Amino acid sequence: MTGKVVLLSCLISLIVSVDVTAQTIERCFIRMPMELLPTLPVNSRKDLIDFYKNDRIASMPAALNGTMTLKQLSDDYLLLQTTSQTTLQLKLLPVTDSTNILAVVYSTSGPLTDSRIRFYTTDWKPVTSFKAPVLNAFDFLDTTAAGPELSNRFNQVCVRLFIRFQLKPGTTTLTAFPSIKEDIPSELLEPFNTFMKDSVTVNWQHGGFVK
Repeated sequence: MTGKVVLLSCLISLIVSVDVTAQTIERCFIRMPMELLPTLPVNSRKDLIDFYKNDRIASMPAALNGTMTLKQLSDDYLLLQTTSQTTLQLKLLPVTDSTNILAVVYSTSGPLTDSRIRFYTTDWKPVTSFKAPVLNAFDFLDTTAAGPELSNRFNQVCVRLFIRFQLKPGTTTLTAFPSIKEDIPSELLEPFNTFMKDSVTVNWQHGGFVK
């Protein structure tokens, strides 16, 4: 048995140790450790879910006179506005036909939006073997149509890259939205406008997001 097979077997064993009935976003959200969401106690989370399901404004007071709002909730996806500039996404992704992994996306706007992805079992044990997609400026340019010279110039113009990741209910895709147009003056981007992509979508396959 190879090392990869052993690792996957261990991960599956770790995940299936959790009751399969617990594998809904609602229950995972309620059980999310306080250190990962310290300003929203369990009872407040339950209230948010109840408000959302009853078509009420699903908002609760948060630290520093802020507000947390539950924006979306399905069996496999949750979107929580944690502050005016930050969001939290929870998403169940399949590992096998009967087990899931939790993807947690933290996004911060300051003012450019950037996202970070972490993975956990459904009972909130960190998992480091699953990886977020690694994207660069070239991923947001049709390099074939632009040609090598223009593509290299584009890479030089995009000296930094912030990316907002967006998950969705009912799918296993992840859409990446770059900050390029908000970050770089339009006159510098003018030569590349025809070839630029507003977003890139990657698919969840074999324990990772694949371009």
